[in-house]
Amino acid sequence: MKNRFALPVVVLAACFSLSCAFAAGPGRITEMEKAGKDPVYTVQTDSDIQMRITFYRPDVFRIQAATNGVYADPKNDPEKAQIVIDNDFGKAKVKAKEKDGVITFKTKALTLTLDKATARFSLTDADGQPLWAETRPLEFGEKTIQTLSSSV
Repeated sequence: MKNRFALPVVVLAACFSLSCAFAAGPGRITEMEKAGKDPVYTVQTDSDIQMRITFYRPDVFRIQAATNGVYADPKNDPEKAQIVIDNDFGKAKVKAKEKDGVITFKTKALTLTLDKATARFSLTDADGQPLWAETRPLEFGEKTIQTLSSSV
């Protein structure tokens, strides 16, 4: 049996930057847009939350969330940047598609899926084996809370 947690896949699951003072979920995804040639995607929700997904390598990505598209930049303060400080990894080839209420971001190492109705992410390896899934939508407030299951 293959141990799916011993994979050489390095995943930056989420780095959430938030500048809002209310406790709420992100809402429903209303649109997705790609930022030029870079592997950076922005999704907008019906509750004015914007999420940016940046792929640094086929096995490294970052998810940020912000109200009104105003993202904090924790990389300038290593004490606050708990996940990514340096982002000079190069470029990843990503295939993004929307189908049947789901947005899928696929690289040669992983597939990140975003459910448009719930704004919940899930991640599988290149073989389709689940790595993690959000069990609840993001909670925004004084702190941002992401609830994951690794036994999906």
